This record gives sequence, C-alpha cells and structure tokens, in this order.
Amino acid sequence: MREGRLTAERAPEEPRRLVRVDLRFVVAGDVPPDRVERAIALSREKYCAVWHSLRQDMEFTTSYEIRKAEVAR
Repeated sequence: MREGRLTAERAPEEPRRLVRVDLRFVVAGDVPPDRVERAIALSREKYCAVWHSLRQDMEFTTSYEIRKAEVAR
C-alpha cells in the first residue's frame, strides 16, 4: 500500500461524534483489483480491531485506487 486517506463527518450537535467515515486506500504497483478488494474485506471482517470497536450505527465506507508502476526510461 502506498497511502491511506481518511475523511470524516461529525454530528451537528454535541456530542459531535463521527457519523460517517470514508477510508480510501492508494495502492502502488501492478496489483489486481480482486486482491485489493480481498485485503480490504479481510481487514474489515477479521483482522482490524479498530473497525470492530467503532459504533455499529456509524457509516463506514472504503474505496481504493491502484496506481500502476511507472516504467523508468
């Protein structure tokens, strides 16, 4: 993975808890999309304790971008 970008939206009233989180992964290289999707799914379903600690009523979305490796000339 090259980087991750997180954006969030807060509730308008106190307590201004997070009501929506968007996590975007940027992957570098010649990686098949199905592999990226599988890695994200495994993180969400099995391995990431933070994901499982978040409130169930919070909207949490993920997306990804694959940046192909540049060929040096």
